[in-house]
Amino acid sequence: MRAFHIVGGELYYTCLGGNNYEVTLKMYRDCNTIEGAPYDDPLVLYIYNASAVLLDSVVIPFPGSTVFDPEIDNPCMINPPDVCVEEAIYVANIFLPPSAGGYDLVYQRCCRNSSIVNIITPDLTGATYWEHIPDPGDFCNSSPRYNEFPPIIICGHYPIIFDHAATDPDGDELVYELCAPFMGGSNVIPTPKPAAPPPFDNVIYQAGYNAMNPMDALPELTIDPTTGLLTGTPASLGQYVVGICVKEYRDGVLIGTHLRDFQFNVTDCEPAITALMPDEVNNCSDLVIHFDNDSYGTDLFYWDFGVPGIFTDTSTEAEPTYTYPDTGSYTVMLVAFPGEICSDTAYADVDIYPQLTAQFYHGTGCALTELNFIDASTSDHGFITDWRWNFGDGEISELQNTVHMYEINGAFTVGLEVQNDVGCIANYEQTVLVYPLPQVDFNTVNDCLNETGVFTDMSIIDPPFTIVANEWILNEATIGTDFYCTYYFNTPGIYNLTEVVWSNVGCVDSFTHHISIKP
Repeated sequence: MRAFHIVGGELYYTCLGGNNYEVTLKMYRDCNTIEGAPYDDPLVLYIYNASAVLLDSVVIPFPGSTVFDPEIDNPCMINPPDVCVEEAIYVANIFLPPSAGGYDLVYQRCCRNSSIVNIITPDLTGATYWEHIPDPGDFCNSSPRYNEFPPIIICGHYPIIFDHAATDPDGDELVYELCAPFMGGSNVIPTPKPAAPPPFDNVIYQAGYNAMNPMDALPELTIDPTTGLLTGTPASLGQYVVGICVKEYRDGVLIGTHLRDFQFNVTDCEPAITALMPDEVNNCSDLVIHFDNDSYGTDLFYWDFGVPGIFTDTSTEAEPTYTYPDTGSYTVMLVAFPGEICSDTAYADVDIYPQLTAQFYHGTGCALTELNFIDASTSDHGFITDWRWNFGDGEISELQNTVHMYEINGAFTVGLEVQNDVGCIANYEQTVLVYPLPQVDFNTVNDCLNETGVFTDMSIIDPPFTIVANEWILNEATIGTDFYCTYYFNTPGIYNLTEVVWSNVGCVDSFTHHISIKP
């Protein structure tokens, strides 16, 4: 036999006539745990009179149990696999002679799941299942009993709509309300023998919870007093002990209260059908939008592309393409499984702002020389807010207009990315040629006092570029503009001889040599 924790239960009776009654106790237990107590075999039901005097007990053998599939009371959700509830239905026939004040039937059992969040020490708190039978000498009454198995799984953040109505075999008036379940038994005495007579202690709620507010829900959990319709939207996941009472009235007189004590499991549920698409769609080039559809669970869809004032901007294709009449912002709606109870709807913002153009101008130049980069981008809608230059040599800049110096010559692909205030992005690339510098060199001959020094240019440059001009500067004075130059040294001292060289594309470089003329 498996081991369990109490999930809930209810006790009711049916009058068979001749002071005979059929008593039914439904026990619900968690069958996912390996800890806890087994179903009682046998179960002992105690009978008290109106003076709380124990009259008798009924021994009921264990009848076996049934495991219920954890069906969600929401056809639009997929069942999670980790909830299991087992039901055992104990039934016995008893004879009750007339007795002033009637009888009380009591069964008590511990304990509940430790994971319950709305009562204190749930793993030390048991339950009492109690039913009052009016004096059989007055009338033959049968108690109400609930029509449907209680909801095992409740989906967090989704509305509860559960018919918790009961049926009364006698046709008595029924009034429903949320109520507090009873405690009974303990971890020390899990099955009191005998069970205590009424009155019983209610479960003790954690702060923020009570019988009328037994779980985190918005709107709050409520039950229609006339129909028994249970509604509310759970706001937090967890396990909650909930009591549902139905009061039985005959000719306006209360003759009994029937309690169902049950554990509600509020869990994450995966929707069976989900409408899903990107939250934002932008087009910065034209008016045509292709819509991606990431929905699952159905192949039936309805799109409304959000154009004001018209009703033809719709589609039933899975991934439609639509041409908008003008630029602007639109809200598109996607309905998955339209027209059905399990339909789901998603919305997305569509921004159409074409004609953002990236463009720039740049100067030409040589290695080790600053080049100017001038932004010429335009945006027909909004204004440009961000620039990002990539100079092709590993360097970047986020200025609108900037300068850049290349360390070496070559052909570099320069890219400019711009973004405007409505989120459009545009890119533009150009190839920038960086010319080589001349490699300046020269040699000197006869750099002695009272001799004529001879200076010969030895400069080179990468082909196909050529050196077209030079200048010789001695101590800041130009002494020649040919590739061959002479100078007569008639005064001792230190002379700074510089050669400046120009290429055919205007790149210039220089080299200085220090000449010492001794006396």
